[in-house]
Amino acid sequence: MLPSPQSETRFSATTHSRPIKLRTACNQCCSAKVKCSGERTGCERCQNLGTQCIYAESRVGKVPGIRAKKKRSQNDIDRPQPDRRPSYAVSQNKSPIPSAEPTFREDPPESIMQWASDSQFEPTENCSDFLDDPNIQVAPQGSNTDPSGSDESIVTSSAADDFPLPAIDFGFDDLFPSPLPLKSPPPPPLNPPISAPMRHIAENTLPPHIALQAETKQRKEMDNQCVVECCQIISDLESYILAELKAFKLALGIVRRAIEKLMELISFQQSSRNLRCMMLFNTIMYQILELLELCHATLSIDSQLGSGLTSTSRTHGLLMPSLGFGDFCIDVEEQSAWRAQMILKEVHQGSEALRKIKTLASVGPDASGTAKAREHCLADLEIRLKDLAVRIARRDV
Repeated sequence: MLPSPQSETRFSATTHSRPIKLRTACNQCCSAKVKCSGERTGCERCQNLGTQCIYAESRVGKVPGIRAKKKRSQNDIDRPQPDRRPSYAVSQNKSPIPSAEPTFREDPPESIMQWASDSQFEPTENCSDFLDDPNIQVAPQGSNTDPSGSDESIVTSSAADDFPLPAIDFGFDDLFPSPLPLKSPPPPPLNPPISAPMRHIAENTLPPHIALQAETKQRKEMDNQCVVECCQIISDLESYILAELKAFKLALGIVRRAIEKLMELISFQQSSRNLRCMMLFNTIMYQILELLELCHATLSIDSQLGSGLTSTSRTHGLLMPSLGFGDFCIDVEEQSAWRAQMILKEVHQGSEALRKIKTLASVGPDASGTAKAREHCLADLEIRLKDLAVRIARRDV
């Protein structure tokens, strides 16, 4: 017995009205990955937390398993692929009424690329449509390139006769634009680097006035550096003089370092004397003399304190009356003489620096006129250094 249309309608209604199967766990318990009690009115966890208990539709039987997925992929591989033909074609049935718009179809870029790779028409295609279209420019027979200079024109041949086809511009530059323009190589440097021998030759062949200007500039830079160094030394020595140092070794070490630095600066001025540096040299010499006088005064005070100490308070003085090892012993007088010799050595170093400054005062183009006057300016320093050396040698304390 064949089923009636009413029975089919009833069967389809019963099929579509099948109740939806829900999950055994609610969404809250699934996201938390905990066991759900499964009450449809609300599980225990959702009731305790006060959240809305919602059950999603079960996906059992709706999601293909691993075997079904493998079978589907195998079927896709075994299925033969249809032979794709160029979709770019021209209709052979010409309309009796010519239209102003071209009769070409707008094909996707993929079809255009396949058309360009084949470069051949089908035997059933009619080329008279291209020739009759006034919007297409025909290329000359002796050329296979378009007016823009690109090699995108198409030429075909048939078994019956050979005839040229018009050049067609598919606009590949617009379809596939280049991401970045090609950069032209940088221009060659205008002044190539000069090797060391060539540089030496170029320096020797400089004009006299340019060489003189370069030498003068270098000389000025050296003089400026010398002035800066002298000002730094003057600032430091003035700070030590203002502090009134009482430590003998500290004051003597400062004097020794200042004389060494002054000797170095004087050596830089041997080739050409600078008056600013000369004046600063004199200032530094006066500061060194002041510190030497301070060392001599400290030595005199220490000698008096060391000689006046009793046997019970000798260790409180700056000089140790009974310093010695075994049978070898240095008393207060020997210690004072030893320190006096240290001061006298620095005084001699200061006199040597002063002598170099006097020699430097006679260097220069104007030495004949003002050399004697500059030497007289150093006479006071020379006299005071000699007097200090005599007092230290005689131990006039």
